[in-house]
Amino acid sequence: MSKPIDMLKIWKMGLWCVFLISLIWFLYQALSVSEPETSCPTCTSTSQTDHSDIMLVASLTSTFISLAGVIVTTTLSWRKEKREKKSFELDNAKKELEIEKLRAELERVKES
Repeated sequence: MSKPIDMLKIWKMGLWCVFLISLIWFLYQALSVSEPETSCPTCTSTSQTDHSDIMLVASLTSTFISLAGVIVTTTLSWRKEKREKKSFELDNAKKELEIEKLRAELERVKES
C-alpha cells in the first residue's frame, strides 16, 4: 500500500477514537443528573449549570467535528483506492497488449 493511504488510515483510526470518546463523554454529560453541592457556599446552582452546559456543548462540538473528520478521511481513502485500482487495471491492460504485440512479432520472426 502507498504511504498516503496508510496515513489516511491512521488519521481515520484516530478520528474514530476521538469520536467514540467524545460521544461517550457527551452521553455521560447529557445523562448525568448533577445535584447542587451544598458544601460550596459561594457556588450557586446557576454557575454549576452554566459549566455543565458549556461542557455539554464542547463535548457535542468535538463529537460532530470528529465525525466529520472520519467521514472525510473515509471518503478520501475510498476515492484514492478506487483511483489506484483503475490505474493498476490500466497498467495491466497495457502490459497485456504489449505481450500480445511481442508474441505477434515473435510469430512473424519465426515464419520468416
